[in-house]
Amino acid sequence: MKKHLVSSATLPLALKKAFYEYQYLPEALKMLPVDGMELVFLPEWDH
Repeated sequence: MKKHLVSSATLPLALKKAFYEYQYLPEALKMLPVDGMELVFLPEWDH
């Protein structure tokens, strides 16, 4: 299995949406050769 790391902020941009519009992540993922995704939100990034 080949793994890819893609920022969730860049995926909506591929559809000309704002980086925070996470509802477009599944649509953007359909454009990539992936089987699934894992969202990781790290609280320490907010500081």
